Amino acid sequence: MRFLALFICVVMLGTPPAKAQEVPKIEVFPKTISKSCYGGRAESYDECGDQTQHLVDAQARASETGKSVLVVLGAEWCIWCHVFKNYLKGESGFFEYTLEGESGYRMNEFASADDEVQAAVLAEYAADNFVIVAIEDQYATGADVVLAATGADDEVINWIPFVYVLDAKGQIAGRLPTFQERPEMEHRREGVFWYRGYNRLVLLDALKDLRAKAARP
Repeated sequence: MRFLALFICVVMLGTPPAKAQEVPKIEVFPKTISKSCYGGRAESYDECGDQTQHLVDAQARASETGKSVLVVLGAEWCIWCHVFKNYLKGESGFFEYTLEGESGYRMNEFASADDEVQAAVLAEYAADNFVIVAIEDQYATGADVVLAATGADDEVINWIPFVYVLDAKGQIAGRLPTFQERPEMEHRREGVFWYRGYNRLVLLDALKDLRAKAARP
């Protein structure tokens, strides 16, 4: 009887759902940010550290793994900088972040099943091909040195995140287009549930283009 009861329970409940495949994590420098820096408000950008050291660390790791360095020049107050990072991490639907230590900021795209699949594909590509270095552009020292050392000081635009890839010699090989240059990369929802984010398919295509440029001799 106990076997029959167990069989009935299994039939009624069904088999447990398959565990979602774990999305690879992108490797981001700096690895840690001091909690003593501006009261520990920084989530992504080291506002007190030497940005040139973060670049050196990222380049060393990229050399070890055969990946390309993706430089993300930005700041803690920049909403799009956080959104870009979360997209590379594979986030979709609803996610929260902080701006200069203040919580309560969130994105919600009301993700479909296709959005979730695309998010995983984007994160996997980013993790397999890039080492990310977040360069702080407002409070810390060294951002101008990083731009000059990588040949990007003449390429920098009035837009953050300013995202560009380095070649094997540590020089800029290409940059991510802005929404003005490639409007189809921006995803919009109009009306009450207005939302702005990235079109993941277009962003993935742009990242593949950067990776190809970085690999050119």
